[in-house]
Amino acid sequence: MPGRMTLGLFNSYDKTKIREAHRRALARAGPVPLAFDCNLATFGFPFDGEMRTPAEIVEWISETTSIGDGG
Repeated sequence: MPGRMTLGLFNSYDKTKIREAHRRALARAGPVPLAFDCNLATFGFPFDGEMRTPAEIVEWISETTSIGDGG
């Protein structure tokens, strides 16, 4: 049985603090796995320890990014 494809997003910018560039990259990459029914894995992103689930990360990004109307 074939597995599900996973798109990896590697942070090569700043590994100590989330910046606007991180939020923009995540907001722009998010629709791609949705469109192709695959997963999104993030590597090296300094997420806050309080964000434990993908839904919490998505909610945070949608509220803090400057892309579009509320992300």
